[in-house]
Amino acid sequence: PVSPSRLSMGMRAEAITAELPAAPTRTLPDGRVVAVDLHLDPGTSRVMTASFAFDRDTRPDPILPHAGGHLRVSAELGGALLGGSYNFATIFARYEHYWPVAGDHHAIGIKVAGGVVVGDAPRFDRIHIADVDRMLTPRALGLVLSTSAPLAILGTRAEQATYGEIGGSATVEYAYQLFRGSGKRRVYGGDLFIGAGVWGLADQADLRARDAALWDSLPIDLYADAGVRIDTDIGTFELTIANALGRLR
Repeated sequence: PVSPSRLSMGMRAEAITAELPAAPTRTLPDGRVVAVDLHLDPGTSRVMTASFAFDRDTRPDPILPHAGGHLRVSAELGGALLGGSYNFATIFARYEHYWPVAGDHHAIGIKVAGGVVVGDAPRFDRIHIADVDRMLTPRALGLVLSTSAPLAILGTRAEQATYGEIGGSATVEYAYQLFRGSGKRRVYGGDLFIGAGVWGLADQADLRARDAALWDSLPIDLYADAGVRIDTDIGTFELTIANALGRLR
């Protein structure tokens, strides 16, 4: 039998060429202009890292899960000792578990994900707001596809940056099995899902220099989503309300 656990290691080498403004700034909603750290070295720089990951997956169907769990923990270390220009480390973890309810067609799931970035990480390796807020268009290959601001449901993220060093999300999801196929028409199955959760993103420096209690200073907010998830032989497609809002704004 195949073990549900897997340990992997890897190396990464990238070259970055950046033409940066002399003094980058950002204009806040109240009109104030503040300096911005772009977290990139001017000219040509290198990202050299070593990574380690642990993965355990007990879901019978990892694409459209209705039972079982999935845990993934990864760590990446980069620095001058490896020939890079940036000294940093990242730790990310993700856990989800599904429980069938009232037969095979209904399931309740929880999803928890988060990470920490330490040191002088380049811009692309920091946590972006679209990584934790499902109501924004997610990044693709590290590239930002939308500059829309998040919906301020709680109003706790005023004047907060779009990149951070600490971020995560927690979600509760209900899934209903619409159909399961054999793949004859290149479609294997589809689920209807409804979910809601909380997400947060912050810089460690902002939390240390806060002028209020820690709970009052936490830059967190809520999100909700609903849609259809379809499994095909060319990939998984999600048609969701949150994704549509993220692309239209």
